[in-house]
Amino acid sequence: MLSVLIASSYLSIIWTTTTMPLPSKHDQTISLAEASKLTATFRSSSSSSLKAQMFWKDEVQKILGQQSCVGVRCYSGTKEDGTPCLILVGVDADGNDLEGGPLVEEGLPCPPFCSSSSSLSG
Repeated sequence: MLSVLIASSYLSIIWTTTTMPLPSKHDQTISLAEASKLTATFRSSSSSSLKAQMFWKDEVQKILGQQSCVGVRCYSGTKEDGTPCLILVGVDADGNDLEGGPLVEEGLPCPPFCSSSSSLSG
């Protein structure tokens, strides 16, 4: 039991202090059926009423427009009132957050700003 605890603590230290290089770029698209299943599973297992957040194209393009930006990372956060939020930040080719560039957080929450006909929002 002690060795498992030590091993677990050691892995925890590695995960929090080691930067992983980005893997090879691959197709990250999934089908609507797969996406619908994932969002349904989340809704059935989450205590939060938040289903999604919408970000304006202009705001996302501010992030993507940075010269060294190759992608976007989404961090989960919690506002002072307990409301969950997402923080978007650009990522460079080495997998590092572009903290000196634009950070985006003010996503429009669903509900109430939901699609009226989406298979994803249930």
